[in-house]
Amino acid sequence: MWGRQLLLPVLLYQVVFLQDVFSYSDDDTTDNKIVGGRYISIEEVPFQAFIKTEKNVCGGVIFSKIFILTAAHCVDKVQVRVGFSQRDDSQEKYPYINGTSIVHEKYNNTDMKHPNFDYDIALIKLLKELTVDGDRIAIAKLVGSGEQLADGTKCTVSGWGAIKERFPASPYLKAAYVKKVNYNKCRKVFKKHLTPRMVCAGSFSSEPYLFTNVCRGDSGGPLFDTRTKKVEGLTSFLIHCDRNQPAYVYDKII
Repeated sequence: MWGRQLLLPVLLYQVVFLQDVFSYSDDDTTDNKIVGGRYISIEEVPFQAFIKTEKNVCGGVIFSKIFILTAAHCVDKVQVRVGFSQRDDSQEKYPYINGTSIVHEKYNNTDMKHPNFDYDIALIKLLKELTVDGDRIAIAKLVGSGEQLADGTKCTVSGWGAIKERFPASPYLKAAYVKKVNYNKCRKVFKKHLTPRMVCAGSFSSEPYLFTNVCRGDSGGPLFDTRTKKVEGLTSFLIHCDRNQPAYVYDKII
């Protein structure tokens, strides 16, 4: 039904994001959360979208003039903004656009005590077409069907998420470098929580003052090849965002 309804030429999977020093516990709570990294202009990631819901904020990826890709747990009465770097940039120039959401039919995360983020992916259909200029607003290039980034590939994550755990979302767009991590290494950490729809990535440094990761408010934002800017994943969930051994999950797009 998902494919027939949307006629999408892509399959939607999941991506896990880990720091080099892995840590996971069934007792840890999950959250949708960039820590470290640097402030950037939207021109560096013109396919990035900002999503506001009734309860929080998320990121998204511009899939077409009318569709935004994001995490399924982000789509509750959504409004979308694109083309800006600072959240206080003119809403008259960069207005919110209302949209309706289409969640992956296999997504099921109703038990908060035992959260399930498999198939955590959705599309937002905008009620108004985007004006794509290629500079501040652009359609994302996606990793192709049957294609995947090699282990160790330098990637970038971006968003307006919190700069520290339990902090509010950042007013400025940020980006951080991470790298692709071997799936089997990741599987040893996540065990049953890691599904075939997930792939791992993580920070370049295990030093607590150097590591860079996503944080609260970054969910649904892009994980992309730094060189080609092809998007491979969307931020899905994490355990902790400003500790020395965090772990995160993304939705993979191939």
